Amino acid sequence: MNTETRVQLLLAMQASLLDCVSRNVRGVTCGANGQNIIIRVFFDGPISKDDRETMDEMATEVASNFKTELVDLECIQVDAPLPYIGDGLELWAYRRKEVQ
Repeated sequence: MNTETRVQLLLAMQASLLDCVSRNVRGVTCGANGQNIIIRVFFDGPISKDDRETMDEMATEVASNFKTELVDLECIQVDAPLPYIGDGLELWAYRRKEVQ
């Protein structure tokens, strides 16, 4: 991923995540694969319908910042204290502070 795309993606992620992170979200990571953007959201506990809809809206907002890229959203349940960082993509937009 080139620097311009990296900056554009991180800024789009930060803006799109405003007011979207519930207390169950452990982390949000993203990356690009050719023309596609991948967003992976890690949840602590079951993923509610409301959380899924909120993340869908966030992904749509991210997509609106790009001309040709498609956004693939993955919502994954990884309950604390199980590790999830190693399953992240190239960039992190959010990580919750957790007591070790």
